[in-house]
Amino acid sequence: FFDGDLHQLIQTLTVVTEQLKTDYKAKTFPNSSKKAMVQLAQKLKGSAFEDDFKKIINFLESILEDGFKEKKGTWVFAKKAYEKKFGRFIKMVDELLASSLGKGFIALDQDLDISIKIDQNITLNTLKEYFTYISISIIKS
Repeated sequence: FFDGDLHQLIQTLTVVTEQLKTDYKAKTFPNSSKKAMVQLAQKLKGSAFEDDFKKIINFLESILEDGFKEKKGTWVFAKKAYEKKFGRFIKMVDELLASSLGKGFIALDQDLDISIKIDQNITLNTLKEYFTYISISIIKS
């Protein structure tokens, strides 16, 4: 990621989503995970990339609103509809991470192939900050 704000936002989204997947398997969510979900929704809403995150925000907020009930300091699924919403949320995040959000966005697909999509001039030094080894093929048409 070459846009600092987007890079940080995607990192937060990835970390929180991985934590939620772990919680989802355990069927319980500690208060820290619920707090992380709320903070993530606020960050996505307050970002300059809000349009790109709208669907994710909607799923996240609906999960927060009616997907939980509190039980002895942890949160559990309140209804089966939550599971569908959670599944859709994960799908949306996966789609986002495999797509391009614009200038200098790097997508890592399921086969661990990296595709770089650039709409601006990026210097080699900038690329070197993100990769320890770079192999670039330039095809002149």
